[in-house]
Amino acid sequence: MVILQNKQFAFANPAICAMFGYTQEEFLQQEVANLHPNEALSEIVTAFEDLSQGSRPLAATIPCLRKDGTLFYADIRSIRINFNDAECMLVFFTDTSERMEAENKIRYQANFLKVIIDSI
Repeated sequence: MVILQNKQFAFANPAICAMFGYTQEEFLQQEVANLHPNEALSEIVTAFEDLSQGSRPLAATIPCLRKDGTLFYADIRSIRINFNDAECMLVFFTDTSERMEAENKIRYQANFLKVIIDSI
């Protein structure tokens, strides 16, 4: 859960902590810049603003960084709520790395078959 006023994490469940490789205490200390590659930060800020305003229901295929520096991709959804008199967003991350890998393999195989068929 993210407090909208200061964009700080107020809660992190065990699943998100495991996904990013942090303990709950470590995760709650993180800033958005630590969880995403530098080159994607402007895209991330725009996606966050769109999600928080409700103008976008899903931020798809967002690059994320684990504590160990490995990159993965996630779809991010959110819901605005009021918690302890503060406007917050419940944020849901879905790791899409396996799906993306499978899609890339399918594209590669389709291109490979096209080359074979074209050469026949």
